[in-house]
Amino acid sequence: MKYNIDQKSVTTRFTVGEIKVKNVYLNDENLIIKTNTFNLPKVFDLCLFNYEDKRIIPISFSFDVKENVIINMEEFRVLEEDIKGVWHIGFRSSYKNNVIIEAISLEACYQSPEVIIDLFKYELEGAIYHSGIYISADGDLIYCQLTELLYKIATRQHIKENYVINQMIFEDSYCEFKLEDIEYSLQSIKNVVLTNRKTDERVLLKAQLIDNKIRCYYPPLEFSNGRWDVSLELFPENLFVNGRLSFDSSHDINKSIKYFELDSEDAILVYSTIKKNITLLKGKKYNVFREKNHVKLELINLNKKRNSYKLTIDVSNASNLKIEKVILKLRNKELVKTIEVPEIFTKKINDTRSQVIANFKMDWKEYRPLYWDPMLEVIDQDGINELMRINNTSHKLKMKLDEDYFKWSLFSKDKMLYPYLTFNNNVAFIMREKEKHENMINKLKEIFAYFSFLLTRGKIYKDKSVWLGFEKFSQTAQDNGYAFFNYVDENKLHENFYYIIDSTSPDYKYIKNKNRNVIKFMSFKYFYLIFAANLLISSETKRHAYNIRVRSGKINQTLNNKKSVFLQHGVTGLKKSDVFKKKKGRGNFDLVIATSEHEKDIIRENWNYSNEEIAVTGFSRWDLLEDKSQNRSLKKIFVMPTWRSWIEGMPKSDFKQSDYFSKYYSMLNSEELNFILSKNNLELVFFLHPKFKEYASEFIDNNNGLDNIKIKDFLDIKVNEELMEASLLISDYSSVTWDMYYLNKPVIFFQFDYNKYEEYEGSYIDMDRDLFGDRVENVEELLHELRYYIKNDFNLKPHFSQLRQEYFKYLDHNNSKRIFNEINTRLGLGD
Repeated sequence: MKYNIDQKSVTTRFTVGEIKVKNVYLNDENLIIKTNTFNLPKVFDLCLFNYEDKRIIPISFSFDVKENVIINMEEFRVLEEDIKGVWHIGFRSSYKNNVIIEAISLEACYQSPEVIIDLFKYELEGAIYHSGIYISADGDLIYCQLTELLYKIATRQHIKENYVINQMIFEDSYCEFKLEDIEYSLQSIKNVVLTNRKTDERVLLKAQLIDNKIRCYYPPLEFSNGRWDVSLELFPENLFVNGRLSFDSSHDINKSIKYFELDSEDAILVYSTIKKNITLLKGKKYNVFREKNHVKLELINLNKKRNSYKLTIDVSNASNLKIEKVILKLRNKELVKTIEVPEIFTKKINDTRSQVIANFKMDWKEYRPLYWDPMLEVIDQDGINELMRINNTSHKLKMKLDEDYFKWSLFSKDKMLYPYLTFNNNVAFIMREKEKHENMINKLKEIFAYFSFLLTRGKIYKDKSVWLGFEKFSQTAQDNGYAFFNYVDENKLHENFYYIIDSTSPDYKYIKNKNRNVIKFMSFKYFYLIFAANLLISSETKRHAYNIRVRSGKINQTLNNKKSVFLQHGVTGLKKSDVFKKKKGRGNFDLVIATSEHEKDIIRENWNYSNEEIAVTGFSRWDLLEDKSQNRSLKKIFVMPTWRSWIEGMPKSDFKQSDYFSKYYSMLNSEELNFILSKNNLELVFFLHPKFKEYASEFIDNNNGLDNIKIKDFLDIKVNEELMEASLLISDYSSVTWDMYYLNKPVIFFQFDYNKYEEYEGSYIDMDRDLFGDRVENVEELLHELRYYIKNDFNLKPHFSQLRQEYFKYLDHNNSKRIFNEINTRLGLGD
């Protein structure tokens, strides 16, 4: 009997159960289901049912003379290839408005899965999928389409074993080994598999059986860094066997077997563990080399002299190493630069331990920002030369370096150098420009404020909740930090909310008479409030309240322990960042502001904040945005590219050799651009990111005659005003693009270095599909899109307009109000 259920009932309620059957077996091309006729529904049909998404797929069947259900295998072979997953085979019937699904389950008990038939395999999006019918360990009759590994795990009894080998022979493109003892046929060997211990990521190595030896070919270079266990996968009969590879008893434990240098950055080490298991380590050359030679480096002391540093480095397990040099290596992805320490002395402590003493005197001609790592250059017994980072620091030295950075610094006229502790508690050096406020007068104010706070125990602000607001470098009042402070101040919502700003900033003159509680950066009151504050509220990280390059001293320790609200500088999406992650040792936020559920998901999944620590409110500064472009007789194009981490701090001569400079300089000096601007009565304003402010002058060419192009410098401009006045924005990966989009204005993304950006920075959204503006890669494409928008009166293209509802939850002017309510509700730090 076959019954086709009214399809309307499929949209109603489901009732799911099971029906026991006597047996299921394969007879030629037919699947025979030996039923108990007494427990079958009176009227039914047969189907596949997916528990996850409640999908039903009817399948044809017939009865034999004994009323057993018969399904021809062709029913499964003609199924489309997009029904990936696990499907129960069952009876479908109906009762009133219910669809009743009863999965077929065998009366007999099973200890492990049992395959009935493997059907077919196919490739989809680079993965191999298998399909088949099996009886699960619970006795259920299942049809599935799964990737190869998941299919084998689901349908086979899974056995874990250890296989011993006595030798591995390495050639240029492969290695070979022979198993000492194995109970299964070598013909059943399917893969040699690398499994990442941390992520469970798998890499399959092509394997062949040659003269009773297993030959496996090396993995592609793209697989990720980490430790990888090596195992064999065998599929004998209905089994799935995973055999961990290990060496026999003749091998030494923790022995390096083979070392490969992949390129200038990465290397691979094959070694045996304490349990003699074969393991592969892939990582940075200096880390892999260190493990190959079992070397431990520790900086045990650092002393500052008048114009130099004395480093004492402890080198353990050094019997096989020849120590060549001590150097400082610039931490830069694009540029390789080192400074050799000329004066070194090596003292042997015992057979396995030495100490290296190095005297480093700074030559300011070698100056190059920003971060420099102390390293040891050595040669091992195999003749391999390597730079090893000094990655351990004695406890005593950590305590010393956690004191004020100022007393550890070397100074030239306008530059400085000092050691600091990284987030991994390693010692590194920073070379940078000295800030104008870094002087002894301000240092004395800081010390006096600290002891005043200790003596008074903050009684001036006792029982008061002190909030501190600030923005980038404590030098501006243009972003979310000031917008929120101004809202609270104008509405008198929190009496003890103070705003920090440098008195030399142009913005200071604007706000000092407009707002109460404006505090001069580096004043005595500023320092006192840093110690007294309960909450920091900013569009930047905590250290922008003091100095972003300082990671030691009382101020830094105090700021790290304050509660904080991150108003964000821009929408999170176009650039990945670890700076804002919730992580041990960092100045984590207690509340992060987001603009949409989409952005909230990105923050939760990538920055490790919980739903309770993220508030979707919109940005404070967006409350103030209004379109002023229609008020201008001369329409404006605003160009604001973001910075690049791999270029930051370059000397101007090197910067001018970069693609970044070349592309933007070519754009600004394009005769075709100048013609378009002049013909259409347009003005173009070019503004570099504040981190690149020192390079702004390099784009100015007094002889270019481009009257319609203005190049503006940091603090000479209000970004929000430029956006409101502009008719179109040209940028690359800058978060300012979201503000323009919020204003319902077009954005052109000039992404000439997209591949490099993806490699070095990366993004949280797919910039091939999810951008809200036109993406161009050269000046010609940029000018083509510019002509389009001029012709169409700078209106957004329809498909970009439709995206706005997904990217912005609120389009009103109540963002600051929502933020204030969230702070009081979630943090409870109101007056």
